[in-house]
Amino acid sequence: MPAGAGARGPAGTPAGAVIAGQASLSWLAGSTGTCQPGRMTSLQDMPSVQDCSVSSCSYNSEHNCHAGAITVGGDHAHCGTFVEISFRGGMTRNGMVGACHRSDCRHNDKLECTAPGISVGPEADAADCLTYEAR
Repeated sequence: MPAGAGARGPAGTPAGAVIAGQASLSWLAGSTGTCQPGRMTSLQDMPSVQDCSVSSCSYNSEHNCHAGAITVGGDHAHCGTFVEISFRGGMTRNGMVGACHRSDCRHNDKLECTAPGISVGPEADAADCLTYEAR
């Protein structure tokens, strides 16, 4: 293999690269270049943040999350993407659940959320996953 060629991903992109609008989240570079069975393979498979009542979050606009993807974790299913700063940001579409570190949640499968969608709001903290359910 020529120097710098490295492993190639979908559509000949470098391993781990994201094609605009087509993130291949679980494609792992390796000798076979195959997807992991049973794992999410695109943004469309990720659950959306259907409602966020945390109006102080800079990703929130009219009860909609506009972060690219949030991470849920901590000792009480906290939204790790929650941020209070002086301006608003994010994407035009609703946010997705990129990772869930709460392996004790019934919706968690190998650190990925399998709920059809989630709600975020105040519970133990200012921004918690209200869809969290202990196994």
